[in-house]
Amino acid sequence: QRLQKIIFNQFECRDLPPLHDGIGDDDDGGESADNDGDDDAESKDFTTETKRGRFDFTFFTCYSQVDWFIRLGEDNDLFHKIIKPDYDLIIIGTGIWEIVNMRDCERNNPNVRYDQRLKNLLNTVHKISSPELQVMYRTCGFDARDIHYKNPRVAEFANIVHEFFQNITDDGFTSASKDPSTNLTLVDWAIPLAKRSFGEDRIEGDLPPHYGLQARSLFVQQLMHEMMKKEAQKLTGFN
Repeated sequence: QRLQKIIFNQFECRDLPPLHDGIGDDDDGGESADNDGDDDAESKDFTTETKRGRFDFTFFTCYSQVDWFIRLGEDNDLFHKIIKPDYDLIIIGTGIWEIVNMRDCERNNPNVRYDQRLKNLLNTVHKISSPELQVMYRTCGFDARDIHYKNPRVAEFANIVHEFFQNITDDGFTSASKDPSTNLTLVDWAIPLAKRSFGEDRIEGDLPPHYGLQARSLFVQQLMHEMMKKEAQKLTGFN
């Protein structure tokens, strides 16, 4: 809500459902099970606290707009006063409209080449990420009108992203940055999505650049996988 008042012109803020830690009551209202079925064992409710969160969303079509917003926040202390203390996860899914509406994005930042706009964004989100602020970067899919990768920008942008993550990871294959002071993770949605992006195999959405429910569910699955993997690495100390 504070961000909405300051900068966002298209903004949505939703309450997340409460998250109960541990094991609470059963769906039918029953209590937690006793230990090993021992009648003398005390029945315990392991719910210790209820956590609440917020899910904020804003819409940017171009790489330079996201980059501009983050850098403006740094320059005006917006990032340090609001984003850094209030947020622990940022998910960036911008990309397809940079390809589809290339001219509009060029007008937003006419002095910077299209490939450099993406590189600038990657460098910026890598810089702001930290152990307390995880940034997930999702690769974009394909426009239904681009039959079999005919748009060279799609492959070029994908190569830029992959090269960037190869340079910041330990072996070039893991998805998260190796620098412990940063916390940037790749969610490579485009690779598994490619087979369902063209012709009759396309998972159609409401617009040619958009996908339907199956593709969006895939993204959620990949996102959760990377987040759980990151949490496991924190607990075990292994990459």
